[in-house]
Amino acid sequence: MAGFLRHKQLDGSTCLSRRGTLIGLGAFGLSIFHARNILAQDLLQELTGAATNLVGAALTLPDEATLGNALYGRVIAMSGGTYHNAAIQQSIQRVAAPLIAASTRPEFQWEIVVLDDNAVNAWSLPGGKLAVNKGLLRYVANEDELAAVISHEIGHVDRSHALEEMKTERFTSSLSNSARGALASQTSGATAIASTAVADALQEPMMKMATSGYSRGAEREADAYIFNVFAKSGNDPRKAPDFFRTLTQLAPHDTKGTTSLFSTYPDTMERIALLEEAAQSQSASAPRSPSVAFNQIKSTFPTRMYYRRLG
Repeated sequence: MAGFLRHKQLDGSTCLSRRGTLIGLGAFGLSIFHARNILAQDLLQELTGAATNLVGAALTLPDEATLGNALYGRVIAMSGGTYHNAAIQQSIQRVAAPLIAASTRPEFQWEIVVLDDNAVNAWSLPGGKLAVNKGLLRYVANEDELAAVISHEIGHVDRSHALEEMKTERFTSSLSNSARGALASQTSGATAIASTAVADALQEPMMKMATSGYSRGAEREADAYIFNVFAKSGNDPRKAPDFFRTLTQLAPHDTKGTTSLFSTYPDTMERIALLEEAAQSQSASAPRSPSVAFNQIKSTFPTRMYYRRLG
């Protein structure tokens, strides 16, 4: 009996010892998990920082052209593709030519294309890459309105707004973990920027940034840039606000989504007021007839006299 009791006691102490070991191992495991979690967070921050350094701080102005060239075809494909009408493509190029000539970035290989997309929008990428949706062409009433849209996008390019946006935490936080990893694995410079891995990582966030608009300050700067272009191109500055008024008719007043041209309704109204104020200080240009190129666009996309609500 005594032996049995001693055996039971031994088992009991052994159980207690095992339980203590398990508790200790559990605590140790939790500490390992906690450490791993911290390491994972640190790694994520490092990847984010590396991505920021690559796509933001490490980029220089010459890199903008490389970035635009690498992404332009991809974003076009994601935006409905090119509108298959050679006459329209040639016409938009002719309308844009005197506006692009007013740019302060002649080193870029400027391009503009009409997209097979019914959304009323236009966008730009770094390096002089522009796009106008066919849906927008249905709502510009005259050549000055179309010129204002294109000039606004030229302003984004000339002022390097995409480059500035890419330096922000808002942009890098929009990148997926895999995208951050791909960016962090690359070195800065033209070779890395043009790589497939970097293009894969950047195409979706760059498309979102280009099509949904930049910061409030950047959009106002691009609005003001319309007058810089018009002063050289001869377009009528008094008509610069007109298409933005049309946008307020197309979108319900409670619209939350934004485009590269339309902010929220109150913000767009504020931008229109600033454009109107600036237009009053501009010298009126001499009236001129629409160009042959613009007439060609309107023959395919006559101006709609009614507004299609977008929301």
